[in-house]
Amino acid sequence: IRSLATKKITAIFTSMNAVNAVTKHLQAIPDWDIYSLSGTTKDLVIDFFGESKLIETSRNAKDLSNRIIATESNFPVVFFTGNLRLDTLPNHLTQNNISFEELVVYNTTLTPTQVQQGFDGILFFSPSAVVSFFSINKISDSIVLFAIGDTTADTIKTYTKNKIITRNSPAKESMVEEAVDYFKTINQS
Repeated sequence: IRSLATKKITAIFTSMNAVNAVTKHLQAIPDWDIYSLSGTTKDLVIDFFGESKLIETSRNAKDLSNRIIATESNFPVVFFTGNLRLDTLPNHLTQNNISFEELVVYNTTLTPTQVQQGFDGILFFSPSAVVSFFSINKISDSIVLFAIGDTTADTIKTYTKNKIITRNSPAKESMVEEAVDYFKTINQS
């Protein structure tokens, strides 16, 4: 990371954990063009690098990769990621002949917890949270599931046919509001 900080690169961030892992190793703001998912990831990019470094954002990896493909870069492309990342962005870039270096900057550790009590809804903020939860839990068909984005919703669909509400904004607060609004509406009916 410190070596890359001295170079002009195109950086890709698809998680807040990647932004946090990279920025803790930087002494100064590098001269990078940055592509980022929106929501908390974008907010962290702007907080550290400044808004002028942010070239494009998107709410999901597929759309972000389309934006990268559409914008020609003369600089090396580096995808800062975690060890359990999904293949969406790398596969799409590769299929479109975009060369990039993938740098794993953090490790995700699944921490499944057995849930004993019943819930009306469950909020999932990442695909790895879905995998961790369903690795030891089963749920009734009546539980409504909330996904922070399309990728998380797609992961949920591999485990259950329950109703899934996907938030159009990857902001955590927005998803909590969505769940509150959903249950207010149900209770008023």
